Amino acid sequence: MESIIGNVLACCGLALATYYLSTSKVPNRAVGSNESFLPIVQKIIRRRRFGAALMALISAMFLLAVNILGNVRTIDMLLFWFILLVLLLWLVVIAFLDLRSIADLKQKLRKNSSFKVRKILYPQKDGSDEETN
Repeated sequence: MESIIGNVLACCGLALATYYLSTSKVPNRAVGSNESFLPIVQKIIRRRRFGAALMALISAMFLLAVNILGNVRTIDMLLFWFILLVLLLWLVVIAFLDLRSIADLKQKLRKNSSFKVRKILYPQKDGSDEETN
């Protein structure tokens, strides 16, 4: 029973990692064609792709540990699980860095004086298109 749960978890992780690798983009709606945000967006995309690849590696290692190395009780297996936990911690750190980068991007977008960006970020509820300062 535990190998079935392990296999399902590992396969879900691999599926999510594949999905994140194929869709790791920042929405261009808020950034538009402004070149000053391009380095931040590229850094976010690189970090998300690296995180997805790391997630795929963790899932593959977990699948290997559950199916092949599950009955091995040596110091090497303990080291294997320790490495897996370190990789999981690294993935969490990458996720927090991604959140911080998104917050920085939002802050820079708020400081931008472009009317289009303000219109996207702060839509007016009354339907008027006047710019308010």
